[in-house]
Amino acid sequence: MRVKPRRREIAKFVAACAFLAFAIVFHLTDGFGSLDVQPKEHLDDYQWGELKAIAVKISAAPSDDEGLEIAKRYHLCRDDGTIDPANTKTFTLSNDKKTSATVQVIGFRHDEKKDGTGMAGITLRFLTSVGEVESGSGAAGWDASDMRAAMREIDYYNVSNVVTVKKPCATPVDDGDYDQALAEAGYWCLSATECLGSSEDASVPEEGEQYQLFREQGASWDGDNGILSTSMTYWLRTVTPDASGFCSVDYTGSVSTETLGGAHALVVGFCM
Repeated sequence: MRVKPRRREIAKFVAACAFLAFAIVFHLTDGFGSLDVQPKEHLDDYQWGELKAIAVKISAAPSDDEGLEIAKRYHLCRDDGTIDPANTKTFTLSNDKKTSATVQVIGFRHDEKKDGTGMAGITLRFLTSVGEVESGSGAAGWDASDMRAAMREIDYYNVSNVVTVKKPCATPVDDGDYDQALAEAGYWCLSATECLGSSEDASVPEEGEQYQLFREQGASWDGDNGILSTSMTYWLRTVTPDASGFCSVDYTGSVSTETLGGAHALVVGFCM
């Protein structure tokens, strides 16, 4: 007569299998809940899914210092923790022209995630334009601007696994003051203070701290801002002091707080 296995033996077997599965997953995920990725020499060597897995690790790290150690391991920054501005990733936008686009890392654990689960692991910015728009009025702030509306219509960024974050946005009110709010965005324009740091000019609102890359490269209100330069003039999300439009960065990296006429580039940032 066939003897049925005892329940206790079955329970032990199931528990052993569960422990083995946990051990395998923990090993493969390096303990951070996403599949481990083999370190590569350059940002351009990674696929978007791999960068997402690394970003999850950095975000889940117990501290900023430990997050930076993970970034070092994966060569997203130098061994001393500084970011190499030449370490970029090039890919193709999914627009009709199949335009080539380039991005670079500008910071780690800098932006708060929309869902309240902590800081996004990696922040990057485009070095190429994803489109051109006119500034429109800045009276209602960036989140309610024509510029932001135009950005929502763009669907060819072609970057997967983007994390929605909370971006500080200032809306002008009477007597040169500003109301501060947090805009939730997957793609966004940089602010003046994220590029150059705090300004002594009260007409320039605080909209986030300066990013690591720009700080390391010496970008400031009275310094050499070549790190901000691209081949075109692009918009920031900071309202001009007269609220007629938005600040901008020209091809030399110089930040203007006066409204420009015409259409200019959208050089956007995003997080993973």
